[in-house]
Amino acid sequence: MLKAGNGWRRFWGNSAALLTGRLTTQALGFLFTLLLARRLGAAGLGQYSYLSTILFAGNIATTFGLDTLLIRAAAQGGAAVTPLARQTLKLQMLLVLLFAGLIALGQPLLLSRTAAPAAALWLYLPALLPLALGTVGSALLRGWERMEFHLLYTMVGQLGQLLAGGLLLILPPSLPLLMLLLTLT
Repeated sequence: MLKAGNGWRRFWGNSAALLTGRLTTQALGFLFTLLLARRLGAAGLGQYSYLSTILFAGNIATTFGLDTLLIRAAAQGGAAVTPLARQTLKLQMLLVLLFAGLIALGQPLLLSRTAAPAAALWLYLPALLPLALGTVGSALLRGWERMEFHLLYTMVGQLGQLLAGGLLLILPPSLPLLMLLLTLT
């Protein structure tokens, strides 16, 4: 139970930061989707959605619930959180490589015979590596209750995605190019 005063203030401040981050990333994600629909068309947006689903499933599988463990460890404090974060990151990187291997084996079943979606997937798949690092960092920030930095982290990530979509306004519309830009941001 939170005590009156500082505990409640911290609770409401953290909640406001999380809500602001969630609303901002949803709004920026909406703008990104509008940009993609406008520039790539219905077929390109559909291919992007399908490939993103594969990547998000990979992110969920490679996170493996370890972020919750890190949040709890960081909230408890102590020196044990640093080795745990290091081990978590190593495990997530290993799981990313295993997931990439599964994608390589299942590619004929997952993708059509056209080259563009396959190239786009292989350009986007390396984004799982920085996502793993981001998952660890995000979990630590939430566990340490540094929501202002978590808010900044999520907004910068979403702005990078919006920038990648915006670059398609001046560059030729191409799904592989978009995936490369998203991986780089």
